[in-house]
Amino acid sequence: MRATRSVAQPGLRTRLKAIAVTAVLSLAFTSQAAAAVPTPPTISAASTAVQTLTGGKAGLAAGRIAMHTTPNDQGDNAILNMFQWTWNSIAAECTNVIGPAGFAYVQVSPPQEHIIGVLGAQGAPWWTSYQPVSYKVESKLGTRAEFATMVQTCRDAGVGIIADAVINHMTGQTEPGIGWAGTEYSEENYPGPEGGYGPQDFNECKTEISNYGDRHDVQNCRLVGLQDLATGSDYVQQEIADYLDDLASLGVAGYRIDAAKHMPATDLEAIKSKTTAAKNLYWVHEVIGSGGEPIQPVEYLGSGDSHEFNYGRTLQRAFNGRISTLQRLATNQDLLEGYRAGVFVDNHDTERNRETLSYHAGNKYLLANVFLFSYPYGSPSAYTGYEFEHANGGHDIGAPQDTVGKVLDAECSDGAFTCIHREPEIANMVGFYNDVRATGLNNWQTLDGGNVVGYGRGEQGFVVLNNTNASVNHTFTTSLPQGSYCNVIAARDLTDCDETFTVGADGSVDITAAAGKSVVLWTKHSTRTGDPVYANTTTTVYFHKYSGWAEAYLHHNASGGWTQAPGDQMSEVCEGWYAVTVPTTGPFVGVLTNGAGDWNNPMGGGNYNISGEHVTLSHGVAVDANPCGSTDSQNIVVYYRVNPAWTTHNIHYGHGIKGWTAVPGERMSPACEGWVRKTIATDGDELEFVFNNGGDTWDNPDGGGNYSTYGPVVAVDNKVMTEGNPCAGQEELPEEEEEPVIPEAPEYDTVRVFLAARDGWATHNLHYGAGSEWTAVPGTPMDVACEGWYGLEIDARTGLNGVFNNGAASNDGLEWLNTAGGGNFTFDAPVVAVATDLSVSQQDPCIDDDTPGSGGNDGSDGGGSGTGNGTDGNTNSGTGTGSSGSDTGGNSGTGNNSAGGGEGPDVTDNGAGVADDDVTDSSQSDQNNAQTDETDRGVAGDALTTDEDQDEAGELSKTGTTLTVFVLTLSAVLLAAGIAAIVAARRMHTTSQ
Repeated sequence: MRATRSVAQPGLRTRLKAIAVTAVLSLAFTSQAAAAVPTPPTISAASTAVQTLTGGKAGLAAGRIAMHTTPNDQGDNAILNMFQWTWNSIAAECTNVIGPAGFAYVQVSPPQEHIIGVLGAQGAPWWTSYQPVSYKVESKLGTRAEFATMVQTCRDAGVGIIADAVINHMTGQTEPGIGWAGTEYSEENYPGPEGGYGPQDFNECKTEISNYGDRHDVQNCRLVGLQDLATGSDYVQQEIADYLDDLASLGVAGYRIDAAKHMPATDLEAIKSKTTAAKNLYWVHEVIGSGGEPIQPVEYLGSGDSHEFNYGRTLQRAFNGRISTLQRLATNQDLLEGYRAGVFVDNHDTERNRETLSYHAGNKYLLANVFLFSYPYGSPSAYTGYEFEHANGGHDIGAPQDTVGKVLDAECSDGAFTCIHREPEIANMVGFYNDVRATGLNNWQTLDGGNVVGYGRGEQGFVVLNNTNASVNHTFTTSLPQGSYCNVIAARDLTDCDETFTVGADGSVDITAAAGKSVVLWTKHSTRTGDPVYANTTTTVYFHKYSGWAEAYLHHNASGGWTQAPGDQMSEVCEGWYAVTVPTTGPFVGVLTNGAGDWNNPMGGGNYNISGEHVTLSHGVAVDANPCGSTDSQNIVVYYRVNPAWTTHNIHYGHGIKGWTAVPGERMSPACEGWVRKTIATDGDELEFVFNNGGDTWDNPDGGGNYSTYGPVVAVDNKVMTEGNPCAGQEELPEEEEEPVIPEAPEYDTVRVFLAARDGWATHNLHYGAGSEWTAVPGTPMDVACEGWYGLEIDARTGLNGVFNNGAASNDGLEWLNTAGGGNFTFDAPVVAVATDLSVSQQDPCIDDDTPGSGGNDGSDGGGSGTGNGTDGNTNSGTGTGSSGSDTGGNSGTGNNSAGGGEGPDVTDNGAGVADDDVTDSSQSDQNNAQTDETDRGVAGDALTTDEDQDEAGELSKTGTTLTVFVLTLSAVLLAAGIAAIVAARRMHTTSQ
């Protein structure tokens, strides 16, 4: 969700986490490695149906209790997210397009009353929908009656309605106003009666969230100024429950819980328990998980499914890199279990902050949607909205509106709404998804360096994706029956096929895929002339054993009859993965068990459909993949030519969902004469990396940016990367295990940071942190300390550093001040002062050397030896009489030598700054190699963290285009000036929501 704190300020500071930019493109974006999602719990016997044996075949019913209902008899779960479409437009589209296509749900924008917003030349911003005034079902998208009609019309078309429920907060307005339905309100006063709240119904924290590493801060403070409801209160819970039940009375089929991360999972469970009808409907939570943060999507599975944002980020990396890495997507143990994961290519937030692909990406976006509906992981949600531009705040513009701000009905003919859901890559793929969803993934084939792939869905479908700029012809192996097949995405209308392909008796098919296009063959649209052919004589089945399982068994019917329970025992073949090889003459089915009564079944229950040489059963699906080795490198070995001036050689790297190592990275070990080495497990992901000396000296490729490779073995010498082992023919030393270094904590409690006033800066902010915990951009405002100086007291921490900025409300105006070398300032003393020329001292600039020292808070009067808490900071020998009581410093000196107010020790008062997570989630560069906001493959060494939550934040997020232009422009200026700066650990933070 997103909203802005004040209608009067549509340009509020972005939650895209402005980067603390120096303009030199010379270091990788850095971040702490992502924390793994906890291993799925053991499937208890209580949630597993009793096995039945019928006619020699074992049929195992659903292995998990269904967490939601579906609006049609088939149990299909494809969703279309129709952002800012009116109720009348959705009703018409359900009848004419959505229902016939086979979608099970439509997700609609929030239906409750909201703020009106400032009506600019193009109407009010879209995010007004995410600032509730009451729970009346009356909004710029339509009336209550129109909403009810839409629900019924879509139900008649076989489509359920999912309502976007904004229940974490109310508005971000501090001035009184009138809502869309006429409800008067003021700050923390909302009379309702639907959603009637007073000050006692909001959390005590009235400040913005500033530390996404602090659970309490995230779930009790204000998300970009939005007034945070006390969802732990019985009264608030019941108000929300009544609202959800009201929507249920209108016929909705489920809810998308906006900003769920900002409410404790137990609060949502309590709210659900207080409903009557709503508790029986589908719930999916917007929980934007970021590595290293304490709050993760898996926590919210007690009240419904959760969105898996890492899915969309992974697709962006792949389609901007190498799509062959997607083969093992469903085997990634850092993702949610597929049967609990809502997945998408993009949504209304991520298309604006560039955390994922969007319609702006053209063919790549359509290819990604074909993958979404053809790869067996998660419950897919396509997205359709309206056109916008990233430049000049265009991403905040609302959908087409009339003069009073009411959104106009969508017209696909005028180009304002994208209507991209009507394209065959989406509309025709929904039926394909519904038909093949019980099958596994088989016959994966990779061509053209990893950007052309083909894969099958059992004996029912085959897909080819060409993510290159040239046409590709290849003869693919399939499990399809012999016959003539229509390419179901060659045209919107399938009544008269525009393109056909012939599958031979051996299952082979010669396919030509145009540049940037796909081919999808589906048995439903074919003329069958023969039976499928099966070539394998054995199948090896893999499973990532649950931590609670002592053993793992495959119970199957590969030999025609079922094995005796519990089946064939599996043995560990690589870390965490168990396997068993069984003889077979064709496709077969099976289930997994621990031999002690717990079972693992596929999504939707039943048995896994298994075929092929290597099959991995993971996240409720069967995937043609070997998790212990594949055509893509599981490990990448990087060699680096020894730099004689360095005593330590580190590699700072990132890949996939794991994100980036903490600065300065990991130590490389000697390999052979003149070379050091590091082996990195990447699971086939692209590896991006830079080198440093364990300090502030970095080695990036010429032109800045990061080195990148898919491996398997590369060497870097004098900024040139080549493939191969430079130690070949020599005896190599064994790779050393890196000993963890535990830094010593500082002996002082606080740090007072001073900055000389900057010309043109009305505000001076400090953006600071240590490790993965940083303040949210733009950081914390500094106060005037004395003439010409600003100061801020912060808590002392190991590895504390930061940068300064002008606190501008948007990325466009945000100016950053880094060290002369382009890095972060280090705060490793009780006092750190940064002068106009960027020189750094440990002297308090606001205390003159000849000024008498002042006595401590509890010090004695006069010239005696005061023992109070003096905070002069410097060792000024006082000549006068120290005054008792308040002193001018801070709060923790101990005037040991106060002769006449004398010399107290250094000031160590250090304010309580809050930190935001420094996680580099999404790492993609766009097609023009311009760096996007959420890339962890950064150019300037900063850790662009996509606390994608920024998205939900409801703030006006500036996009990667602005950031990219800003970085590149500044880079050119500094480089022209001959500055070869290297940014060691700057951070870019996106508010997690």
